[in-house]
Amino acid sequence: LGNDTVLVAEVMKDIGALCLLVGDLTKARDYLGEALKTMNSTNPNGLGTADTMHQLGKVMMKMKYRDEAFEALSEALKIKRRRLEKDDIEVADILSEIGLVHEERKQWSTSLE
Repeated sequence: LGNDTVLVAEVMKDIGALCLLVGDLTKARDYLGEALKTMNSTNPNGLGTADTMHQLGKVMMKMKYRDEAFEALSEALKIKRRRLEKDDIEVADILSEIGLVHEERKQWSTSLE
């Protein structure tokens, strides 16, 4: 896949994030999912891939798909922890989102870990 394909995936990620902001969760999920397919095939451990997973996790959480949200956020966290400092704000943001997933699942003790 060429650079153009990666750029299209980045644009799709941005459109998906915008759809999330305006509350169109179905479109957000679709755009982010398509972006993620390309990113996983070109750079599965890239920060762009992690950002897309993070956004997709937020969408899935809002749609009440908690298991899918947890899976996407956990994968995003793995990548971010490998690529960034442990106290980076992006790592903290994902940890916060994962805590919310545990809270929604009523897994109180797990949300504190």
